[in-house]
Amino acid sequence: MWARRQWLTSTHGDEGLERLIGVVSPAGRHLLRSEIDPKAWYNYPLFIELAIEMDKLFGDGDGKLNIEVARASAHTATRTIYQMFIRLGSVSWVLSRASKLWREHFTRGAFIVTTEKHATFAEAEIADFPFPHLCHTYAVLGFAIGCVEMSGESNVRGEVVSCRSHGADKTILRVHWGGET
Repeated sequence: MWARRQWLTSTHGDEGLERLIGVVSPAGRHLLRSEIDPKAWYNYPLFIELAIEMDKLFGDGDGKLNIEVARASAHTATRTIYQMFIRLGSVSWVLSRASKLWREHFTRGAFIVTTEKHATFAEAEIADFPFPHLCHTYAVLGFAIGCVEMSGESNVRGEVVSCRSHGADKTILRVHWGGET
């Protein structure tokens, strides 16, 4: 939540924050007006509400703004000391560490990353998460993109291969790096 507000105010200023405050629930208004602890756990439905409303106000309304917000938050929320280690690690190492962060944010489900040595892409599954939502899927994809960028790779891009919130059996993400766009 902290990184989302950071993105909002750095991109749209206090005016953008006030616009968002004007359209969210009382719980959302309270959260946005309070000091947000970057390490605290927050209500998942509230996260989804803010993700949807931010996308309606500042994106195209398709949920994809959450990719950019989460990509930026990977850079913003990762302390400088960790960024140095991330820069030294391989993409596989970085994504395996990112998958372990899942439990810092969610009590259920897992983020399972698979990649092969010398590959220029990785796949990940959001497994056993009981509340699939496309905005959440896009946020996880954006965070993974940001992590790969921090590892030093260029031309990083991602895609949602399948999503349970759209009726698929699994939520599968793919992140590519290097090469042509």
